[in-house]
Amino acid sequence: MQPLDTVSVSIALLLVCAAALSDLRSRTIPNRLLLPGLIIGLALAALENGTDGLLISLAGFGLGFALLLPGYLMRFTGAGDLKLLATLGAYTGPGMLLQIFAAAVLSGASLVCLWALWARLIRPKIGGASALHRYGTMLSLLMAGHCVYVPPAAGSVLSRRLPMAPVFAMGSVIVIFFWR
Repeated sequence: MQPLDTVSVSIALLLVCAAALSDLRSRTIPNRLLLPGLIIGLALAALENGTDGLLISLAGFGLGFALLLPGYLMRFTGAGDLKLLATLGAYTGPGMLLQIFAAAVLSGASLVCLWALWARLIRPKIGGASALHRYGTMLSLLMAGHCVYVPPAAGSVLSRRLPMAPVFAMGSVIVIFFWR
C-alpha cells in the first residue's frame, strides 16, 4: 500500500483539508465527511492491493485510533480528531501514518509555541497570570515531584483548544510532499 498512488494521495489530502476547514470554522469534523472517506480509503486499499492492502489499511486505521485514544479519554482532543487520524491511517497504512503523526506533533508544537508567545507578548495578561508564568509554575511543581495541571485563565487565548485537523493537514502535506 505504500507509497500511495496518486488517486489515494489526492483523496486523502482533500479529506484532511476539508476536515481542517470544517475544524477551523466550527470546531467540528462532521461524520458525513469521515465515514465516506473511511469507506473509500478501505475500498481503494482493497482494489489496489487485495486482501493485503485491506489489512494494511485496517492496521493504519487502528493505529490512528490508538494514537489519539489516550488524548480523547483525557479530553485533550475531540472525537472528530480521533476519527480523522484513524481515517487518514486507512489511506496511508501504519508506516506513513506514524510519519504524518510525527510531523503533525512537530507542527502542532510549533503552533502552540507561537500561540503562547502571542499570548505572552501581544496579550500579556487576561484575567491572571501570563501563559509563560503558568507553564513555569507547572514545570516548577513537576520538578518538585508534583504533576499538577494549572488551567489557563478563563477567556485567555490559551483557554481555547487548538484545532487538530489543520495540524494533521500540515503533517500530511509535509510527509507527502517533502518527507518521502
